Amino acid sequence: MKYFLSSDVQLLQDGLDGIKEEQEKSPSLTVGIQVQKNNVKEGNRLRNLLRDTKDAVVLADSDRCCVDWVAVLHSKSRLLLKASFSCPLLGLNRSDRIDPELRIGYVVPKREYEKNNEIATEKAESQEDFSEIELYLAVDSSYLGVQEAVRSQIAEYTGERVGVWVYGEARAENSLVFVLSENAGFLRYFEENSLCLQITLDALRSRKSFIEMAPAGSVRKAQQARAEQIIRKLGHAEKIKSSHIFGIVFTSADHMGVVDLLCKYLDMNGKKFYQFFINGLKPQKLGNFVGIDAFVVVQCPFSSFVFEDSVFAFKPYDVVLAFKSAWDGGYTTNLEVVKSVLAEEIEKMRGERAGEEDVRESNGKNSTEVSLGAQSSCNILKVGAGQICTEEQNRRYFQTGKVLKSLLGLSVKEEAEPNRENTRLHVGYSGIPTKYTKGAG
Repeated sequence: MKYFLSSDVQLLQDGLDGIKEEQEKSPSLTVGIQVQKNNVKEGNRLRNLLRDTKDAVVLADSDRCCVDWVAVLHSKSRLLLKASFSCPLLGLNRSDRIDPELRIGYVVPKREYEKNNEIATEKAESQEDFSEIELYLAVDSSYLGVQEAVRSQIAEYTGERVGVWVYGEARAENSLVFVLSENAGFLRYFEENSLCLQITLDALRSRKSFIEMAPAGSVRKAQQARAEQIIRKLGHAEKIKSSHIFGIVFTSADHMGVVDLLCKYLDMNGKKFYQFFINGLKPQKLGNFVGIDAFVVVQCPFSSFVFEDSVFAFKPYDVVLAFKSAWDGGYTTNLEVVKSVLAEEIEKMRGERAGEEDVRESNGKNSTEVSLGAQSSCNILKVGAGQICTEEQNRRYFQTGKVLKSLLGLSVKEEAEPNRENTRLHVGYSGIPTKYTKGAG
């Protein structure tokens, strides 16, 4: 049952028997239960299954497939039971402020599914022929309990070998993924990254219903849908190229590697950028930022957020497609792959510009006319009093290796003056919003 990339995530059956035994050995164990948003009833049900409930708390799930670190931090949990949809990246990274001893367990929901053992005498004419492609099954976390039975069932119906999809593993281009899920973010991931066909448990209960779900021509139809998806992505290129000011929005510090490369890539293509770290991103929030031509949103590839039509929000690989000189026909939302592609493109651009510099030198022109540094002065960062750009920021954003010492004749200090912490106490207010009263400071 391979699903989570992190080997530290423990799969738990609904009865939580192992946790009960652990509570006996460690009475002070604080347990946090993260459930689907507003599903407090399920949280309380799981809480009542525990042997000791006084140190168990139901945590809010803010529509995310990862751990809500803020809730975990406040609850001081030492064991987190995740009982809501989780993507394969669960527990792969964690906030530095969280207890490193915190363990994560995923509660596998019960699913009722009985395999159909009817034997087919011959393949129906209306059934799709899958013999020319590789087949895989991808189930979201809520179907892990029936994953093997479903995989075996599809193999019997198709007469072909069916592998288990694992995030990040390479697959042949001519492969199709059967996706068992109702989660919008999980489904969208496969629509954007591979040839896929959504299935349901009801459609697997008989061979007839499976054929109705995947009739002859299903593969061709999926290929057409994939092609249309790519064409829509390519259509974003002109908007991205014509935009001048970008907002790079990211939802976790774990994404800084991609964010840094995006900053460099946009700058090398002459675009101004701002960074926005938003914890608990909601689709409506981007509309609050005025003056941004387009946003590049760096978040979990399984996010279900759909942004307003009035907001131009793109994914990192959309930016790559807009400026890349050649395209191999692929598209991905896997951030590790995106990071690798961005690094390759930046090095390629640096190499090309270094070649131009060599040509200028051979023609007797000043080599400073071609710079590998910032392409636009609007991206110079002012980070403190008397300081324009530090050496670290220079390397991080602009690829120059030179520190800016002056700007328009103004000298710049080598280091910013240390910030002095404001320890003054201020008089606050207390009371309900309509009847504030002065409080002691």
